[in-house]
Amino acid sequence: MITQPYWSDHPAIDIDTYKRQPIFTSDSGTVIFSGWPETGYGNLVIIEHGNGYWTYYAHNEANLVQVGQGILQGQQIAES
Repeated sequence: MITQPYWSDHPAIDIDTYKRQPIFTSDSGTVIFSGWPETGYGNLVIIEHGNGYWTYYAHNEANLVQVGQGILQGQQIAES
């Protein structure tokens, strides 16, 4: 279920999950961030897909990947 849609001040969508639910990637790429930024995202994984797109997986309970790691589409990268 989408808990917050995309709009001009929120350039993302938020999807509700259960605690510790596996988080899988939408596309292959390289992890360019995995940690706790000072931006309010909590545990965050950012994947660069090499086609001009990045995906952010935020508010995770646990990140399972490291910066520089290659990721395949559908691979588990975190727990919600």
